[in-house]
Amino acid sequence: MIIWKLADILKAHGIQSPSQLKRELEEKLGVSISRQALTKLIENEPQELRLETAQLLCDFLGLPLENFLLITPEKREKSSQELIRPYKAKRTPKIHTMTNPMDFF
Repeated sequence: MIIWKLADILKAHGIQSPSQLKRELEEKLGVSISRQALTKLIENEPQELRLETAQLLCDFLGLPLENFLLITPEKREKSSQELIRPYKAKRTPKIHTMTNPMDFF
């Protein structure tokens, strides 16, 4: 399950719109992210999130990522154990060693 709480965190920080967030990112961090990209991040749960963008948001908000993004395991039809094939070691041939070379004759 993915829980995306960026909009709530921004509101708690007094950010009311993507345009305001854009301005404040430029002023505080000197970076520019398009208003359209910020709108998608605020209004929707992102399908992808670049680590660089996540780092910028963390720097701007002064918060770790888990404050606005939480990812927990979901129940699947097959468990992860069933999806992983067990490792089977290949049998290695036995190597006979001679302690005395005269044993060969």
